[in-house]
Amino acid sequence: LFYDWLFFDERVDNIMNIEPAVLLLVNSIPKYIDMTHNLLEFLFLLVDNYDVERNDIIIQGVSSAFRTLVRKGVVHSLDVLITCDALSPFLKEKLGRLLSGMK
Repeated sequence: LFYDWLFFDERVDNIMNIEPAVLLLVNSIPKYIDMTHNLLEFLFLLVDNYDVERNDIIIQGVSSAFRTLVRKGVVHSLDVLITCDALSPFLKEKLGRLLSGMK
């Protein structure tokens, strides 16, 4: 679900490869918040541990995926994740840090 996010490059990759994961993240709130929580936790574990030698490339890929999904209108905003009271403060902080590099 997230592998294509790790090295996402809008110039060569298809948005359809990353769309299902963000839709699952966003649409699982609030009824299935545990799903959103687990998916974000897994994504951050991948970002931090998948390939530590290429961590900067992975951070860029994931940031680019989020940025592209918002810009193309797949999701209107990521505020639904950042402001979700049911989401762990730790995950919101990690997401906020990742997204702050996008602005």
